[in-house]
Amino acid sequence: MGIDGALFIDRSGALVARPPRLAQGSTVGAGDAMVAGIAAALLEPSIDLDGCARLATAFSMSGCKAVTHDGWTRRRYAVGPAMY
Repeated sequence: MGIDGALFIDRSGALVARPPRLAQGSTVGAGDAMVAGIAAALLEPSIDLDGCARLATAFSMSGCKAVTHDGWTRRRYAVGPAMY
């Protein structure tokens, strides 16, 4: 569902987890991070559907706040070749 959130379904029901809007950031890898969050939640038997959705969304959002390659490239060229 992308920016509209993610649909989580299990035997107990279904819910949509909607992430907060970010002022900036890259969504590259957000889906992979969400899958990692789901996998981590599945390893903990006490986490219910809501907890799984929260953990997976947190994993996904953490990647969106990271510095992207483009940001690194801009800083690299601003500093100049002496950086190498």
